[in-house]
Amino acid sequence: MKEPRMIVLNMTSWAGISIGAEHIYGKMILVSPQWKDITFENIEEWGINTFGEEIKLRKELSLKECKVLDKKDSGYGLNLHSMEREFKLGAKPKSDRFNTIEEIVEHGVKFWLDYCKEHNCDVPFIALYEGDKLKPDSVEYQSVKEYNNIN
Repeated sequence: MKEPRMIVLNMTSWAGISIGAEHIYGKMILVSPQWKDITFENIEEWGINTFGEEIKLRKELSLKECKVLDKKDSGYGLNLHSMEREFKLGAKPKSDRFNTIEEIVEHGVKFWLDYCKEHNCDVPFIALYEGDKLKPDSVEYQSVKEYNNIN
C-alpha cells in the first residue's frame, strides 16, 4: 500500500440516541493518496468514511473492564463468552468500546505514531467525531515531528 494522504480517527457513538448506550467507537481511516484535495480545512465536507482503508480501533482490556462489560452484556443477552474468564486464562481480551473521547483519542494517536514508525512515514493525523472536527479544540497534527515538539 502506498503511504496514506493522512490518518483519520473517526469516532461514533449511540449515546443519547439508544437506551443504555454509553460507549464511543472509532475507526482509523488511512486516506488514500489519490485524494489530494482532502485537507484539514475541508475534511468535514468530504464524508470521510469512504476514502481509504478502514481499521477498527480496539483496546486491550483490564480485568476490571472485562467484569464491567461482561455484566453489561449479560443484561442484554449478548454475553456469548466471558471476557473475564478469557482474561483469567491468560488471553488479552480486546474491545472496540471506549469510555471517553480522551481515551479513544489517546489510542488513536498511539495507532498513528506506531503506524508511522512501522511504515517509516510521517503523515498528518486528525480526530473527528461523527465526521466533524472536535470542538472547540480539534485534535490534529501535521506531522509526527510536530506532535513530538508539542508533547
